Amino acid sequence: MQQGQASLWPIEKTERIQSIDMIRGVALLGILLMNIESFGYFHEYVENPVIYGGTSGINYWVWWVITVVFEGKMRGLFSMLFGASVILLTSKKETEGLSVADVYYRRLLWLLVFGLINAYILLWPGDILYAYAICGLFLFPFRKMKPVYLIICGVLFLCKDVVQSQMEFQERKELRREYVETQKLQKTGKKLSEKQKQSVQKWEEFEKSTRFDPKKIKENDALMLSGYGTIFGFCFKLNQELQSSEFYNETFWDCIGMMLIGMGLMKIGVFSGKLKTKEYLWLMLIGYGIGIPMGIFVAFQELSFFRDAVAFIDLNTIDTVSATYEPRRLFITAGHVGLLMLIFKSGWFKGFAKVLSSVGQMAFTNYLMQSVLCTLFFYGYGLGYFGKLQRYELYLVVLSVWIIQLIWSNIWLRNFRLGPLEWLWKSLTYARKQPIR
Repeated sequence: MQQGQASLWPIEKTERIQSIDMIRGVALLGILLMNIESFGYFHEYVENPVIYGGTSGINYWVWWVITVVFEGKMRGLFSMLFGASVILLTSKKETEGLSVADVYYRRLLWLLVFGLINAYILLWPGDILYAYAICGLFLFPFRKMKPVYLIICGVLFLCKDVVQSQMEFQERKELRREYVETQKLQKTGKKLSEKQKQSVQKWEEFEKSTRFDPKKIKENDALMLSGYGTIFGFCFKLNQELQSSEFYNETFWDCIGMMLIGMGLMKIGVFSGKLKTKEYLWLMLIGYGIGIPMGIFVAFQELSFFRDAVAFIDLNTIDTVSATYEPRRLFITAGHVGLLMLIFKSGWFKGFAKVLSSVGQMAFTNYLMQSVLCTLFFYGYGLGYFGKLQRYELYLVVLSVWIIQLIWSNIWLRNFRLGPLEWLWKSLTYARKQPIR
């Protein structure tokens, strides 16, 4: 699932922790590095450099950097920050005459509504607000748990995806073995049983799904370059799948695992700058030192799979790509946190950190703004650039959106206390108009 969002709770300006706002701003801008591919390309092939961009030149190297350093890691950072915001919010005893639990669950239910709007009205199948709202419903009982137990629980949730992916891989290997045996039987003239025929059919369907089909790209491009009504029909069906079976099988475990880890890290002061400089340095070195080599190794494995999925299954006893996905993104995300906190504590780029903090303060507004800007740029009812750009050119669009959001966020917050959608969210939560000037 392409797709992430950060800690989105609207917090009073006097209560803000600038280091969290800065990291949230980085995560908000960084998440577009992954989402832009799904805005501009056919979602079934979007991660495959063999199909989009080729395995040489600038497109290839862009794929490498995004895959190793950013893919999944920005979503991990967002999820951790969402968990951190749970600790910030629930540490209050009461707010504006309402219990913390009342405010907490009201906000989540309105977040769910905004997620549905983003997915079904703004037509962004990569929406993460819906997933965050559902996951958030389960976090409240964990708020008083000790940090070490929160982190352990989070890691265990992440392990579910690792175990499930390996079980699925072994099922494919068994299906492959049965297919090879049936081919030998057919050569001898023996008739296949119904079970063997079903195995052959399942394997052939899987093998077909791994092959590049230019006709599918052409059909999808034509669809996404059509009018709003046609795209709505397509996204409606896709969103139903992403927010049901895929969410409960994969996204839920991914998000809630990182959220619990974020809650634990917030409690020990990682995001608020309470650790010593050398501790953040170790966090960065260990995170990058383990995560990046794993990422490079897995990127080669992914290329092997993209080139020949059948050979990949035959040659490997485990799915090395899926087996290392959660560990490597957890390490690299931790490395990102260490690096950003080192920069914040050192005072380097202090002015730019403040600019990023403004983007982070308006993360909710800016996240939905990315959906509006990118769908209008790529979809047929807008400028119609879907499927027309080189992979590296997508990141020129990212840069343009970044510039817009950096400038507009800082101008807006010079005059207002909250971003426009943060204000609306808070007003809906408390069922009364909130001050904004």
